[in-house]
Amino acid sequence: MGTLAAEMWRQAADCWYQRDRLAALAVAERDEEMEQLYASLVAELASGRMALPVTMEMTLVARFYERLGDHAVTIARRVVYLAGTTPEPQTPSS
Repeated sequence: MGTLAAEMWRQAADCWYQRDRLAALAVAERDEEMEQLYASLVAELASGRMALPVTMEMTLVARFYERLGDHAVTIARRVVYLAGTTPEPQTPSS
C-alpha cells in the first residue's frame, strides 16, 4: 500500500506540473487498486489472528495510506479541471 500511495503521489505531482489531463485520469484509475488493497487488509485484520495493538496500528496505517491515495486523486481531478475538457493536441517532435 505504501508503494502504491507513493507512486500515486508522484503521478499526481507530475501531472500537476505538466498539466497533463491524461496522466491525471490514470491516477484516478489507480485509486480502485488502493481501495481493494485497503479492503483486503481490513478483512485480514478483522479475522482476529493478530494481537489487538498490532491490529489497531495496522488499521490506522492502512487508513492513512488510503487517504493519501484519495488526496492524490483530488489533485488529479483538479488537474483535469485546469487542463480543460479536451486533451491538448500533440505536436510532432523534430
